[in-house]
Amino acid sequence: MRYAIAFVGLVLALPGCSTAQRTATCTETPMPVNVYTIGPNIDVEPYINVCRQNVQITWVIDPSQTGRYEFHADSIEIKSSDPDDEFSNCKLGHAGGQLANGGKEIRCHDKNNKRDGRQYLYNIRVYEVGSGIPITKDPIIGNN
Repeated sequence: MRYAIAFVGLVLALPGCSTAQRTATCTETPMPVNVYTIGPNIDVEPYINVCRQNVQITWVIDPSQTGRYEFHADSIEIKSSDPDDEFSNCKLGHAGGQLANGGKEIRCHDKNNKRDGRQYLYNIRVYEVGSGIPITKDPIIGNN
């Protein structure tokens, strides 16, 4: 089955930064990161660089694709070990992300208290409306 292109934007709701390069400097303004869904694949920036504490990371499905794709509570799951409880939600096997706007947005709270360069592998899942079948990718969040 061929899927239309879906765009998902990533917005850092509180000051933070996002970049495809691990060594890039942070920006004080929200920087969108597009996720493209083509066929059964997601192409997303491979690394989110969080440089501030208490960042609310918000993924938003592009308005042109909201009729076709949505998020579910498990659409963002931190897969890496989190012994210091750096994430308030979005943990594998625990509380999922905070859904908003009818499943067109999902939010995860990154406390980033340690700010020690740890990296967290996570799953992002985008669901075709009504199918329950996810399209999945596993990029990284870096706490710096």
